[in-house]
Amino acid sequence: MPRLLAIQCQECKGILYKQDFTSDVGERRFATCQCGNIKVGTQSYEDSFVPWYVSVHYANSKPKFFEVDKKIKQ
Repeated sequence: MPRLLAIQCQECKGILYKQDFTSDVGERRFATCQCGNIKVGTQSYEDSFVPWYVSVHYANSKPKFFEVDKKIKQ
């Protein structure tokens, strides 16, 4: 089973997972951590070599990225 990419806010310790974001055609999805410091979402561009990707933005402090075998209970 592939490992999960966890994106953890250093302020509220909330965790989002890259694998929770999919490439649904024509739909952009976004989620934020509990305090709103990090925002994770999907981006897509027409006629691009890469049809979609996951974007991560932060307001105050950089998130921590790490891999896990299963989701961490929050």
